[in-house]
Amino acid sequence: MPVVHLIEGPVGAGKSTFAASLATRIEGVHIALDEWFAHLFSADRPRARLEGFELAIYVVDAPRDIRRERVRRRNAEKGPTFSMVVPDHIFEIASDLWEPPDEFERSESAIEDVTATSLQISGVNA
Repeated sequence: MPVVHLIEGPVGAGKSTFAASLATRIEGVHIALDEWFAHLFSADRPRARLEGFELAIYVVDAPRDIRRERVRRRNAEKGPTFSMVVPDHIFEIASDLWEPPDEFERSESAIEDVTATSLQISGVNA
């Protein structure tokens, strides 16, 4: 059965880097929602079930100070994961609003946690 891989996490956690790596590893297609979100705003987590597809969910996270530094570096370098400038105050608001999947969501879906220690992002072991 085809699999849709959903990756979520707070700003600067490494979602785009993880998604690019996963797409290469599974020979999949990476659809970068950040590019869409630069023009549109929608709910963080799709709730619809995809008939005929398995759903794989990844939650990518890192400590707030590491994520803040990554976002500042991404803003300055405008590298491959850059879609828009995220000012410090927007980073803080988004970080305050981020909610990882709760117990109910985890009971409904298989969710894999990807931590900063399991990623290498922008040449820095996170």
